[in-house]
Amino acid sequence: MFLDARGFYRMGAGLSLTALLLVAVGFAFLSFMKMTLLARADLELHREIDSAMRMIAADAAEAESYQTDIVGDSVRVTFRKAREDASGKRVTMYATRRDGARTKLCKTRDSAGSQPLTGESMLGDVTIVEFRAESLHPGCLHVVLQGKSRRTRQTYKATAEFVREAEK
Repeated sequence: MFLDARGFYRMGAGLSLTALLLVAVGFAFLSFMKMTLLARADLELHREIDSAMRMIAADAAEAESYQTDIVGDSVRVTFRKAREDASGKRVTMYATRRDGARTKLCKTRDSAGSQPLTGESMLGDVTIVEFRAESLHPGCLHVVLQGKSRRTRQTYKATAEFVREAEK
């Protein structure tokens, strides 16, 4: 069976429309994937900041005293517990540390190695832009922790105030 000129034009138009449709579907898929990754990066930012603040809150609740120090361009918060916890530790410190282009919030227990609490996820690419701790009055500590996703440029801030039981 032989095709005349109209058949060739129809076949060419059909292939062009099919190719155009595949390109459009591919573009829509890639756009959806980019939106999904950006949304997950923002969720990772929220998760890291909230998780770090929960750890600070847990240590503040168990502390009998705290101390804030300026170390270089960072604030260090030290919590001292009345007795050793389950792991045998009494002192917990939180401070920021530069790691390449990122600033991470790290936790150190009794002069052991520091554990990064933020900035470990490549998806969120979180950096700490503000970590501040100040005594509002004796026994009351105000903590501000703000992170930024370098991937999406979104920021997320968490604040908390901790009052020692004896001061309430």
